Amino acid sequence: MYRGIYTAIATLFDADGVVDREANAKLIDNLIEAGTDGALFLGSTGEFFNMNLEEKKEHFSFIADHAKGRFTLFAGTGGMDVRETVELTQHVQECGFDAAVVMCPYYFNLPETHIREYFATVASSVDMDILLYNFPARNNVTYSPEMIRSLVADHKNIVGIKDSGSTIEDMRRYISEVADVVGNFSVFSGFDEFLVPNLLSGGAGTIGALPNFEPELFVGLRKAVEAGDLDAVRAGQKRIAKLMRLYSVTNPFVAAVKYAINQKVVSTHPAMRFSSVTITEDEMARVEKIIA
Repeated sequence: MYRGIYTAIATLFDADGVVDREANAKLIDNLIEAGTDGALFLGSTGEFFNMNLEEKKEHFSFIADHAKGRFTLFAGTGGMDVRETVELTQHVQECGFDAAVVMCPYYFNLPETHIREYFATVASSVDMDILLYNFPARNNVTYSPEMIRSLVADHKNIVGIKDSGSTIEDMRRYISEVADVVGNFSVFSGFDEFLVPNLLSGGAGTIGALPNFEPELFVGLRKAVEAGDLDAVRAGQKRIAKLMRLYSVTNPFVAAVKYAINQKVVSTHPAMRFSSVTITEDEMARVEKIIA
């Protein structure tokens, strides 16, 4: 069962949109040295939508070569075409990743029968662990606990979920109506500020973007929760509440996260790939104030 602090890690590119392997390696190394449990590569923060299939394969191969065996590797493999999702999931299994994190096709509000078939197809194509990715703001759906229990009953390699719902209601239901019922099912929060309620409710931890540049905060907060150190929990949660403001500095938030990485971890180009989403001087100042 997967538990702990996982980073929805950014993918660092240079100003020409080329993957900066040296910078990415330093970012990974910093997370490992800080004691995080693992990372999700090519999730939303990792800009999976800005890379084609072959680029994703190449990046996953690089990650496995650099980090396999050093901490837990999650690969974001979901997308619009189930054939590409299967191909990519099979690739990360061959690379030695620990689990694939799979979102359903987005854009349309798909009926749950279609979503179930999509996940069943992916899970049947590999022997590796699968975590579902629930992100209602992007998928236009919320997976029901009943569907998840049905999938788990038929596919033992479906072992968890990353829930990025904007409230704790879905997370709470996945814990009480799935994990507590089927066992061996990890419920992660996709929102950093839900780490404490997740852990106290019996969840597995968090997969969030803020550990990209402040991993020690989250590692320490998890330890404080486990130790029952209320003062440390209060201080850590207060710090996270301040850092959460970073998500609203740029739209999407990825450029702001990359600038924070640039300021605190490794020199990187603070912009989304092939996009006009950059960061202005005013926004840089706001990020600097937030992370100070």
